[in-house]
Amino acid sequence: MKNLIKLSFILLICFSNLSFANDNQILFEINNKIFSTFDFKTRIRYLNEVNGIEYSSDLETDFRQDFFNTVIFYEYVKNDQKLNSILNNESKKIFEKIKNEINLSDNLKEDAIIKNIKYDYARKTVLEDLLENYRDYILSDPKDINFIYNYKINYLTLPIDDSFSKEIFSEINNLKNLNELKNYLTKKNIKFYLEKKDISDFDKISKKLIYSKKKFYIEQNTNFYKIINIEKNLEYTEGVFYRIVHVEINHKLSNKQENCNYIQSLDEIKSSKEYEFYKLNDNIKSNLISIDDFLIFKTEDKLNYIFLCSIRVNEDFLKQININKKINFIVKNIELDFINRYSKLYNAKKFFE
Repeated sequence: MKNLIKLSFILLICFSNLSFANDNQILFEINNKIFSTFDFKTRIRYLNEVNGIEYSSDLETDFRQDFFNTVIFYEYVKNDQKLNSILNNESKKIFEKIKNEINLSDNLKEDAIIKNIKYDYARKTVLEDLLENYRDYILSDPKDINFIYNYKINYLTLPIDDSFSKEIFSEINNLKNLNELKNYLTKKNIKFYLEKKDISDFDKISKKLIYSKKKFYIEQNTNFYKIINIEKNLEYTEGVFYRIVHVEINHKLSNKQENCNYIQSLDEIKSSKEYEFYKLNDNIKSNLISIDDFLIFKTEDKLNYIFLCSIRVNEDFLKQININKKINFIVKNIELDFINRYSKLYNAKKFFE
């Protein structure tokens, strides 16, 4: 499992404004131990020289919180005899490797390097151990192609109005995307509130929303309607292949005919070919996202339909994407739970927001 799971963490730091002494300032306290800006300055040098990470004032809140988190993990490991033994042995090995591979400045002392190695390795050790509890989930459904996409769920809330007719909702169901819906509601002078959320865990979203070919779902509450739309875009394009079917016909397809099952039964197929995604033109890349998506263009008296009829992804690449995405989602949640729990046990106090 450890060979499959490779954790990557953004290690961050920053400063607080509570005075400690002279130019030093208290940032937080854990297990009655105080951590100040002096510790941060040391860690900044460590992260910069050893990991190539540069401080950015734009991420101050994240920088503060990340350092706090690493110390919580370290306190946990330090109080576990078995884990602490592993931590001490591995930290020495990592330190020797750093000395042999990196030219360190005189400003970065050996004890400071080892201490920061322990902070980071403690977090890695704990999270990898906790991830073992999710092994079955992480390795499940390795061929699920949905993981090559980024998903967002859009909620449009509309006040219930007697003027809303079945015709309006019928027209909404025939719209192709969120922009068309927003334009339609605006033209109809229908007020709406739009909320967008990223989807990380498919288990928390109804499967009918993920897999359905419907663009919109409409729910009614006592005081409002809620229109739900799933928006997805390709996150990964390497190793992705599209089968594109080109049909040339004399008439416009009906809504029921706008699908690959139907058009592949026609005699008017001009071509059916698989392409590497990156070789396709930008128009196709932008508009053909899911199976049955299509484009139309006219040549003389003919209508040309370009359909996306299948997506193939390199099997090993897809498996690795699935594993990595699941790990990233789980790690965020278990780290948050762990920090919340042990902050209380260690009587941690933060002097920053």
